[in-house]
Amino acid sequence: MVNALFLRIINALHVNADSFVPRAKPGFYKHWWDNALSDLKERSIDAHKLWKICGCPHNGDIFLQMKQAKIAYKQAIKARRSSADTCISNELHDLLMEKDMVNFWKTLGCKISTQCEL
Repeated sequence: MVNALFLRIINALHVNADSFVPRAKPGFYKHWWDNALSDLKERSIDAHKLWKICGCPHNGDIFLQMKQAKIAYKQAIKARRSSADTCISNELHDLLMEKDMVNFWKTLGCKISTQCEL
């Protein structure tokens, strides 16, 4: 009786977890992503769609607008990622200087494993 009830509870938890808990691969969520990058991404996508609608011209205002939006988006990603890496490196240095070994190892593991919850 107890085993049957236990199995029903476990089954219900599994079914609900599959239905309501999002699953993502490690590294899918980028801790350095923010709304500004989302806006730049949307602008880049919109500019690319407009460029395609106009027949994919290789010069002119539409082409320049598409290229500038793409470059701005890629440069912002590169800067944000670099800034996040520098921040973690500075944090590692500070934790090591403070001899806070527990948080030092957590931060180092975060930097190495790409799964980060800072």
